[in-house]
Amino acid sequence: MAIREGKTALSIAWGTEACQQGKKVLFVSIPTLLIERKEAMNQNQITMYKRKFESYDLVILDELGYCTFDQERGEILFNLLSSRNVKGAMIITSNLTFDWWNEVFKDQV
Repeated sequence: MAIREGKTALSIAWGTEACQQGKKVLFVSIPTLLIERKEAMNQNQITMYKRKFESYDLVILDELGYCTFDQERGEILFNLLSSRNVKGAMIITSNLTFDWWNEVFKDQV
């Protein structure tokens, strides 16, 4: 069996371990998450989508920084992340150092 290295492989390993312990885990790339969230908004299913997102014990968001965010996309992501604040654990992978996050989100805060 090949050994995979890197942040995505590590997050998958942690997610697999959580699943083996009976935890409910979501693994999704940030771009896919934003598309799903926007589709849910267009179908007036945002409340259901948010509840489902909050129901996981662990959410793994892969590749922050893979796409840039306009203000709307940044607010969507912030809203989802803040809704999980006390609901469960999150892992976010990124190639970016924290000082570049304001470039991605187009917001210093």
